Amino acid sequence: MTLNLGNLHQNKCTIAHSAANQSVLITGISGSGKTCRMQQIELDAEHAGQTIIVIDTAHSHDSEQIFLPIRSEYEPVTNRISALRDGINLHPFFSGKKRSTPDFMTINNITQAISRPANLGVNQTKLLRAAVSTAFHNHTPETNDLQSIGSNLKALGTPGEDLFERLWGLFECNVIRTGKPQIQPQRINILDFSDLDDSTQRILVEVVLSCLWKDRVENNLPDFMVVLDEVQRLYLGSSSLVRQLLREGRKFRINLILATQSLSIFPRNTVSMLEQAGTKLYFQPAQMDLQRIAKSLHHIHGGDWHQPLAQLRRGECVADGILQVGEATISRPLILT
Repeated sequence: MTLNLGNLHQNKCTIAHSAANQSVLITGISGSGKTCRMQQIELDAEHAGQTIIVIDTAHSHDSEQIFLPIRSEYEPVTNRISALRDGINLHPFFSGKKRSTPDFMTINNITQAISRPANLGVNQTKLLRAAVSTAFHNHTPETNDLQSIGSNLKALGTPGEDLFERLWGLFECNVIRTGKPQIQPQRINILDFSDLDDSTQRILVEVVLSCLWKDRVENNLPDFMVVLDEVQRLYLGSSSLVRQLLREGRKFRINLILATQSLSIFPRNTVSMLEQAGTKLYFQPAQMDLQRIAKSLHHIHGGDWHQPLAQLRRGECVADGILQVGEATISRPLILT
């Protein structure tokens, strides 16, 4: 599948098949056009038969926020799921069409998906693992796994009760549950976490990504694209699912679209991780990003990119990667509209 990144003199520019991966990092200040371009890429992917899963943590994909020129085409192919009101119907943590993963790895994966973004200590993680293990061994098709883990924590005495209180929002929000609506193939599925508090959002998104990854690897689900807007709101630690998807997503035909207003807000190692995306779209950068991006482009490609970046107008971006325009494969930055 080729994604339309924008136009070069009215010719479509796409990601070349020889690119390191099909993932895209989009940056730019508010109002620069990055969200509009992201939504256009999503629609392009849907037209190509791809399943798109948008993780919305800040109302960026509300109906009224969809780019007006494509809204009438975009809305009919969306499947909107409010995490808080509708719940998200994923396979329960402990089930699946096949269970090729050893039990201890399943228990550990679930424990880590909760403990890492919650920044739990060793003893807290130990308590959580015990609660997850009990839930795993007592699982039935009717079990609400998160609520079961929470109940098991409260049964572990005062330390377990304290940990339950710390994670209270996760266990009480009832987001992951069976029933409808479900993620639909070959549509733009918008999973809206916007109405949840930041810490619960961060944990739930990691849990959802963990479930999607498990199902893709174990059950050979169809290819899909994951869109992570406002990526700075997510857990991006050294063992995060975002890092794993960037490292191994191509092998399992999972593409990522990552968007953020600024790269300067991240630690250097996190910026290096995000830049593993094979293609970068730099919309009008924040002033604190301008010098860093220009220096990076100069280091890789030569030339002075400070002025072209500073003069970008709304909707214009500098695309950096292995690009395809018509029959030509281009490995230098291009200014797209």
